Order: sequence, then structure tokens, then C-alpha cells
Amino acid sequence: MVDLRSARVLATRAVPNPHNAVGYDVVTRVQYALRGERAAAALRDSLRGATVGLVTGMVRRLGLSRDRVREMVVVGNTVMHHLFLGLSVDGLAEHPYTPESRGPVDVSGDALALDLPACTCHVPPVVDAFVGPDALASLIASRGHCAGGTCLVMDVGVNTELVLVDGDHTWMTSAPSGPAFEGMSIECGMPAVPGAVFSVRVQEGGRVAVRTLGRVPPRGLCGSGAVSAVAEALRAGLLTREGSIRRDTVHPLIVRGPGPSVSICLVRPHGAAPSRTSRGVYLSQQDIRMLQLSKAAVRAALDTLVATAGTGSSDIDRVVLTGAFGHSMDVRDLVDIGVLPARLAPRVVQGRDCALRGAIMLLLDRDLRSVASSLASRTRYVDLEASQSFDQRLSAARLFDVST
Repeated sequence: MVDLRSARVLATRAVPNPHNAVGYDVVTRVQYALRGERAAAALRDSLRGATVGLVTGMVRRLGLSRDRVREMVVVGNTVMHHLFLGLSVDGLAEHPYTPESRGPVDVSGDALALDLPACTCHVPPVVDAFVGPDALASLIASRGHCAGGTCLVMDVGVNTELVLVDGDHTWMTSAPSGPAFEGMSIECGMPAVPGAVFSVRVQEGGRVAVRTLGRVPPRGLCGSGAVSAVAEALRAGLLTREGSIRRDTVHPLIVRGPGPSVSICLVRPHGAAPSRTSRGVYLSQQDIRMLQLSKAAVRAALDTLVATAGTGSSDIDRVVLTGAFGHSMDVRDLVDIGVLPARLAPRVVQGRDCALRGAIMLLLDRDLRSVASSLASRTRYVDLEASQSFDQRLSAARLFDVST
């Protein structure tokens, strides 16, 4: 919540995405909405209800009345944009993935059933099917890094948006990176909350040093922790180039059983030796496969975007990493598992909450909203499904020896 006169941030509040109850990726959510009007309405109402709850919590904390909330800017991916506004997502269910609406929207809070009688809600434009107002807001917030030269903005999460800016030319695409990057769909996965391991380092003799959010005992792996663990396993020689755990290697981190299963133990259960029944915090073979799919999707999208723009990764002067996952990830880990070419590592800056900062900028500067609309209309969207080379790049990027 922001004071429109002083531009001072008065309060912040966050909740998990209510759509996680349906699925962690946008495709699953679209399929759920297609079940019928009641399903789509449930997704719409859960988003609006979460918004009302966030606003209510902040105005109570500040001792304000609801009619003091005069303006709101809402950004999110295209699916969330459509569901929040009550638009049909039918066109987003299959290729060529056509949004029902692309332009900016200004609507009253009452029209969206937000119980904000004096509020006008501004929703920036959609770029294309899976590049929504959130990517546009991230780019707006990153403009300082993109002034001069060639800049790549990567908003990394369940759905990763990539934006390449070269002078007056802008290209955008979206990679279905999946939920593993946010700690979901892996056996010991958890959100980035206290107790989540976010950094793993294998020390001499096989001893593992982990760092957790909140500096409390480890409970599981968030996305950055899972990637860090895979990167360390590669450095320790515990994985093959195909991503298989070297089950015949004698190492204190490799745990066998039950049956043919094998895993990499990161935190022993209550200080005891890991066993087939109690493995503490670990990475399974399936976890590693999920992370391979995620990292391959992002790398293949990056390479396809750069190739479509007629440039090379060596020509990129700056990389802005943001998003729930991207802003906190160790760049060395991203390079070592093959998400980023090594030559780009020195050019990376990490920006926290770029989409949120861009939304605040659009809230405070009405002229900037016209700039955002112009930017969306002249951006070229790179359709990965229509790319003849994307599938080949995706297959190659699953390996851990991607050329960097």
C-alpha cells in the first residue's frame, strides 16, 4: 500500500497464490477453468477474495477506512489476468493460444466485487498468451539496467518470462519451467519460508553445510535450495551428464533403497545415519528429473529468443534476474546446471520483486501507463511452439553438459 502523495510505501502483505489448490502451473489452472462456469468463477473469486483480504489487512494495520483506497494496479500472468477480470480462458487452452483481451483495463473496484467503493483498478496490457502484465511491469522496473546495449530480463518461476531489449527493439517469450523452481513437485520441497534450505555446499569428506531461511533447523528444500543441491552434486561427481545418480559410487551422501531407488541425503534425520525408512532432507532421482525439465525449458527458451533476435548470448551486456526464484538464486549454481551460459555470469544483476516495483511505478505515474501500452504493442512475441529449433534445444538442454 502506497501513499499517492508522498510515494511512500506504507505497508506490504503477501499470501500464497490461492490457485495453488488447483495446480502449480498455468496449464493445469486453465484446464480446471474449462470444466465450466462454476469452476472458472471459483478461480476468479479466489483471486478477488485474496485481494480483498490483503487490502483489508493493510488498512486495518494502518487504521484507515476502505474508502481511502483510491487506486490499484494489478499485474500477473495472462491466465491470472483473465481470471481476475472474469474473462474467458478458452483461447489459452490450445495453440495458437489467443488472449481474449490484450489492452489496458481501467475498472472500478465495485465492478470487480472488491468492496472498495472509491477505488479505480488499472490493469496493464497483455503482451501475448503467456506473457502478461507482470512481465511488462518487470521490464518497466528494469529499464535503468536496459539503458544502452543489449539487456535480458528473466522473471524466473513456475512460468518464466524472458525479455530481450536491444535499443528500440524488444522480444519476449515464456518458458513452461514448471513448479520445481519454486520448491514444488519435489519430495522434500516447500515454499520459501523459515526452515527451507536455500543453499547447499558439500565440504571435504562429504560433510554438507546447508543454510536455511530464518536460520532455523532445516525442514525441506525451496527452489533455490534444490538447484543448489543439484549443482553441488554435479561438482562432487555424484551425477552423470544425463542426470542419473551414480548409485555405484561410494559416497556418504548417496543412499540406496528401498529396492532400486537411490537418493542424495542432504540433512540426516535427527543427526542419525540416513536409512531406507528415514532419509531426512534429500533429493530423489525423480526430483533431479523435474529440475532437469525446468532448467532445460528456460535455457532452450533463452537460446531460441536470442537466436530469433539475430544476436548471440555473448552480445548481451546485462542480465536482470528477478521473480520468486530468480532474485535469490546463486548465479554460479545457475551456470553450473546449465540455465545460463558461463559468459553471462559477470553481467548478472538480481532484482527483488521487479513486477511489484513496476506496478508501484505504474500506480504513481499515469504517463508511464501509456509507455507500457506502447511497449506492449511494439514487442515481438516469440512463440516457442512454432519454433522449429526449440524442441531440439530443449532435448539438448536436459543434459548437464550444455555448451556454455
